[in-house]
Formats: sequence, structure tokens, C-alpha cells
Amino acid sequence: MGFFDSLAAGYNKGVQRGQEQNQKMQARIDERESRERAHIADIKRLDDGALMRKARSSYLSDEDRAIVEQTLRERGYYKDSYGHYNR
Repeated sequence: MGFFDSLAAGYNKGVQRGQEQNQKMQARIDERESRERAHIADIKRLDDGALMRKARSSYLSDEDRAIVEQTLRERGYYKDSYGHYNR
């Protein structure tokens, strides 16, 4: 029975390692989502002028640009044919 006992112990260790890896991966995913939510909240907290300056910035990522444009639309701004924001 020694062989089967060590086989079962090895299997149990492998299952335990897999569960630990899944927990660590889920913790990393949760942390990343938390940072993303905080980043979006920081952008949405900016005043209208700062948002418009950010929207014109060439250093803004596509994701941030989409968040800025959505926030401006929520605040009643629209983009005209020249790319300027108006109310």
C-alpha cells in the first residue's frame, strides 16, 4: 500500500497547488479590477475643463479617451464636426 499512499499524497498536493494558484490568480484579477475602477473614478472626478484638456491630449490611451468622451457626453457635451466639445 505504500505505492498507492504516495500516489494519493502526490495527487492531493497537486490539487492543493492548483487551488492555491487559482486563489492567487483571482486575487491578482481582483486587484487589477480594483485599480481600474479607481482610475475610472479619478477621471470622472475631474472638472469639465480638465476633461476637455485630457480629451485633446495626444498622450491619452484609447481606453482613457473613451472614458473621457463618455463622461463628457454624460455631462451634456457633444462633439461637433471640428472635434470641439459644446453643450
